Amino acid sequence: MVFFDNETRESIEKLISEHGDTDYDSLISEKGYYHFYHLSSLRHALMDWYPFEKGTALEIGPGYGGLTGLYLKKIGAVDVAETDSGMCESLKNRFGDKRIGIYQTDIFGLDAGKRYDYVFFVDESSLYSGNIENELSEIKKHLKENGTAVIGFRNKDGIKYSCGALDEYVTSPQQTNSLVDKKEFDDAARNRFKHVKYYYPFPDHIYTQAVFSDTCPPPENLRDRVMPLDPFDSPLVKKEIEEYGKAVNEGHIADCSNFCLAFLSDRAQGEPAVEQAILSYDRKERSVMTVFFSNGTVEKRAVNENGKELLKQSFHNLEELRERGVPVIDQRISGDTLVMPWIKADSLQRRIQRSVAAGDREGLVNVFQSVYETVIKSSETDKTGYDAERWGIPAECAGTILRKGYTDLIPLNAFDTNEGIMFYDQEFVEVFCPARYIMYRAILYSYMNVPEAEHVIPKREMYGFFGIDHHTEQALTAVENRFIEKVRSLELYRQMYGWAYCITDERIKKNRKGH
Repeated sequence: MVFFDNETRESIEKLISEHGDTDYDSLISEKGYYHFYHLSSLRHALMDWYPFEKGTALEIGPGYGGLTGLYLKKIGAVDVAETDSGMCESLKNRFGDKRIGIYQTDIFGLDAGKRYDYVFFVDESSLYSGNIENELSEIKKHLKENGTAVIGFRNKDGIKYSCGALDEYVTSPQQTNSLVDKKEFDDAARNRFKHVKYYYPFPDHIYTQAVFSDTCPPPENLRDRVMPLDPFDSPLVKKEIEEYGKAVNEGHIADCSNFCLAFLSDRAQGEPAVEQAILSYDRKERSVMTVFFSNGTVEKRAVNENGKELLKQSFHNLEELRERGVPVIDQRISGDTLVMPWIKADSLQRRIQRSVAAGDREGLVNVFQSVYETVIKSSETDKTGYDAERWGIPAECAGTILRKGYTDLIPLNAFDTNEGIMFYDQEFVEVFCPARYIMYRAILYSYMNVPEAEHVIPKREMYGFFGIDHHTEQALTAVENRFIEKVRSLELYRQMYGWAYCITDERIKKNRKGH
């Protein structure tokens, strides 16, 4: 089923015919949702984190190939079954020089004699037709004895839909009967496969930023990890990000995740199994995935080749901090991968949440005072290369200047262990950097993720404890905005960020009144 108009269809097909297998992000930065869905590199975040083995794969309903390139990269040989002739032609134009076989049919029309290591049936429209039992039976016919089927579906009980979100299938608020009932799917899956493991992409399959499992559910607060999107200008009456915490506390987050990935097989998943993944794909060469395994290890990998050297630099930054006496996690380099232990301690951000919940002013100040002491310890002081024009603050008003400022020495990148604060992920460095800039970031993002802190100690007051007056705050805000624009590729992904930034409190209140 094709949901977009002929003009959009022709535009997508023209782009593919002209550019083939390329990075389309810059070509679609001013286009709409369907261009993004079928062409954006960010779509690969849905499953790039999974350690697929090399072999053969069958993809059912690839559309214009939004995920096909990922399967080619991860697995190798891919066949696709697509009923739409225009899409088949575009798939040929896009991937024809790769090892891809194209069959213009649905799954029921395929030759059952060919079997695959993997069968992918992800967000294909026939999933929502109510024939899931027949489709699962047909999928199994195309799997090798030890093969794995990967089924991805929109969950009718998804949190975003309860908030009023719309999409191609849900065209009226809360009317989700056309989507998949997870309980019914689970019953059908377990009738046909011995092993079923679920992963839950957050916020969903459009641009995945975190993945959790039944054995590793998300934390209560996902503000620092997840950015919900609304490409359909939905009549939202609740904020999705705020509903996650309620679902976690009530113990049913898996049942109301917006999208489910089910891995079905007659053999158990190999060890170590993936339990969780944290993903940042909107940073181009700085894009990374952090994958947590059941054996207690964590692997951090660059998404593309250009990011591998940057990942190694992050490793060296952390080692430099260790030499300065800053407590940091253990780490090692294995090929192009950073390997670390899975620290199960609370984050320092969680300690801030506890202080806020208790109304503990002293405890809240102590957190940031401890961070400040670490910041001062992290580098020698040196004003000789300070650039007042760049920072917007005269040298005499800038406070302590660090020769090397590790700008991610903030609570979001720290654990609160029995031995004290322990830092990780120190990717960014500024030379001749005001210590106040790092404290500005520490306070800014902590308050952003725990907005209730404003009621305990106003952010402006907390800034003041570290010499950040109104003028300094304005100057550092300008520096930070330039940093974010560069790192997060705001111009390149302005379309996608627009879908996130449009979900405002004012809009929610207006919709509630109308509701």
